[in-house]
Amino acid sequence: MGTRILSFGPYQETIDGVIRLGSAFYIEENSKPVTASLYAVRVPTKDALIDVLDDGVSIFNNRTLTVVDTTTGVNKTGAVVTGAVLPAGTNSEGNAEDFTDEVIEDGSWITCNLLDSGAGSGFTIQIVLSSED
Repeated sequence: MGTRILSFGPYQETIDGVIRLGSAFYIEENSKPVTASLYAVRVPTKDALIDVLDDGVSIFNNRTLTVVDTTTGVNKTGAVVTGAVLPAGTNSEGNAEDFTDEVIEDGSWITCNLLDSGAGSGFTIQIVLSSED
């Protein structure tokens, strides 16, 4: 098949407290994620976090968030999460990829969750997959 582009959003639905962006995609052949791009219509005022899942498991590596202590202004280490970040004050990020080394296997379902909007809205994320067969 070669290259496939998955596009999630801006349609969203909340299911059991989780905000799902866009449709689910069925994968017909073993693939690897190549690039991830994020866009928001309304710019987030703090970092937005979006995760793409392969049968419920993130395709992104773990990352440690940095949070600013509002009383001291000092950066502190935050939670360890998975996902792509759209930085505060920006409406697009073309290099949001930090993927695991796992292959997305034939028969997988790929979904996308909005973990933190950062007060932004109208999110779209595109993932480019390359065939491994």
